[in-house]
Amino acid sequence: SHLPPSQPSTSGCKCSWMEESSSLHGPLSGDGRKKSHVYSVFPEKPAAVSSVEDLFGFICAGPLIDKTGLAPGKVAESIDKWLLCGSQLCRLFQLNELYLNDAQKVRIYHYYIPVFLWCEDQISQHASM
Repeated sequence: SHLPPSQPSTSGCKCSWMEESSSLHGPLSGDGRKKSHVYSVFPEKPAAVSSVEDLFGFICAGPLIDKTGLAPGKVAESIDKWLLCGSQLCRLFQLNELYLNDAQKVRIYHYYIPVFLWCEDQISQHASM
């Protein structure tokens, strides 16, 4: 395909969108493709996978569990939902769920998920009135 020549814009710039975007994103190779580095998608160390029991204990130790009415029994009943939510958040934030650091685990399992589940419960209670 052949691109039409770029037309001058009202601002006087004679660059086409193609030239503007390529200059913003780095050099192109001779065949027009962007040059980039290749990174391995595989971690360099084995995953420290903990059991569901360990995760359950970690969740129940969170500061919002009592405040949101999520007693350990409720957490145990809904552990599959916690795992699903954790997995979805990791995909959303582009995190490897097998390699979460402590800060990431705390944010996800002590704050994001408990608040989400509390909101869900509040909406459900309000809708049933």
